[in-house]
Amino acid sequence: MAAPVEDRRVRRSKSLIVRAFADLVLEKEYGRLTVQDIIDRADVGRSTFYAHFRDKEAVLLSCFDEVEAGLAALAEGSEEPPQHSPASIVMKHAWDHKRIYRTVCASSASAIVQRHLRQMMLPILEHSLPTSTEPVQRGIAREFYVSALVGLLVWWVSTDFRISPDDLAGEFQKLAVGVTGGGAE
Repeated sequence: MAAPVEDRRVRRSKSLIVRAFADLVLEKEYGRLTVQDIIDRADVGRSTFYAHFRDKEAVLLSCFDEVEAGLAALAEGSEEPPQHSPASIVMKHAWDHKRIYRTVCASSASAIVQRHLRQMMLPILEHSLPTSTEPVQRGIAREFYVSALVGLLVWWVSTDFRISPDDLAGEFQKLAVGVTGGGAE
């Protein structure tokens, strides 16, 4: 019975740290934010912070665990047929966390987030691109798709989310279908 208590404590500590980070990033530019700021806001000890996160970038990237899980489910083919596209998963997450995306995309953390999103997209694209395509062509298609999705996301955030996530993902899929051969839908 001790394990559930420990798991609950771990979840609580992580949640406090991530929530503190999210609040702070709305108040202070990411580049000026320190681990000590996060520790103070979360009211946890330094050892507790480092037991769960390597640094503030690890906290930032943990905010995308939900996106990563959704993309991993698509890559594993666990949904038959898939109910969501990679674009819809990313756009829905941004829509649900508008304030954070607005702040992060306008900060020094933007490049970190864009790089992380690109890395998360690779497994799903490997799964969905036609296997008959030459490796060089697959690489070009993968880069095109990921760059277009990340670029569109940044544009969407900068236009203050004027289009619904479903409409934006749908338009993206229409444009991307020629790149992916229809497999990433």
